[in-house]
Amino acid sequence: IAVTVTAAAGHTAHIYTADCRCDEPDHDHGPDFPDDLMYQAICPPCSWHHIAANENAAVEAWHDHALPGWRNLPVVPRRVAQLDDTRATRQRRDRWVAEHYPEHWQRPGYPILTERGKWGTRHVSGRSPFGGYDLTGSVGE
Repeated sequence: IAVTVTAAAGHTAHIYTADCRCDEPDHDHGPDFPDDLMYQAICPPCSWHHIAANENAAVEAWHDHALPGWRNLPVVPRRVAQLDDTRATRQRRDRWVAEHYPEHWQRPGYPILTERGKWGTRHVSGRSPFGGYDLTGSVGE
């Protein structure tokens, strides 16, 4: 089990991963056992939860719960937010976000959306300039 915790707007995201894979031939998995990884997003202050088949879906469900409207945020262009994680890249990205994001979306724990290539589309906790998620906004070629 792995846990990622993020907080924003009075909500807290706890993202759990459970490994439901089993190689034992004599174990009956049954129809409800996915034989794969499963993910659960929980917001303890609200007693809200969501179970998903992939991590991005769990993270997105929590954002839908806690920060409705996030899907309409401007997408940071790939040329601005290259994922090399250098100080210059972060500063360039942060300037772009400060100029293009609505002020009420520039708060602690809030996400940003970034354009990604076809690889590297995982949502990353703590990578936004506000300490929230850097969510895949669009996938370019």
